[in-house]
Amino acid sequence: MSSTCYHLASSGLLIADLAKACQPPRVTDLRTLRAGDRRARIRNHPHRAPFQESRRGLTPRSHLTEKRTDTWVKELNAAGVPCGPIDSIDQMFEDAQVQHLRIAQDVPNAERRHIRLVGQPVTLSRTPSKMVARPPEFGEQTDEVLAEFGFTAGEIRSLRQAKVV
Repeated sequence: MSSTCYHLASSGLLIADLAKACQPPRVTDLRTLRAGDRRARIRNHPHRAPFQESRRGLTPRSHLTEKRTDTWVKELNAAGVPCGPIDSIDQMFEDAQVQHLRIAQDVPNAERRHIRLVGQPVTLSRTPSKMVARPPEFGEQTDEVLAEFGFTAGEIRSLRQAKVV
């Protein structure tokens, strides 16, 4: 699995749990991660952010790429740190939950091309969503949009000749 795992920890407890689970270099005193209010943590962020690049060379890749994404997700979730993978488009479409929920939908089109898009993330029993048309091709509706904004056919032609649209 080559996806990326991100977590945006905002509370002191989550930051400490995140640091404890990741065991990054130079984060030794977990009590300082819990200390202070949110503003103090932001002000002192170089001391508590295991993922931030520092002047001493600690980069997100230097420590976190030592394990696979699926391993990090399991370890962080086990430590009470909510997180999940950030997948590529292909990985997202292959995900078992995406397939089970039928979020990925094939879109009908006159060109008979296979177009698969992300549908609505919520399924309603009385009004289920379904993709019924493909999105427009690049520039396909330019004339209609310009006409809606009051451009005349001659003005649109002039814009095309000048390669503005």
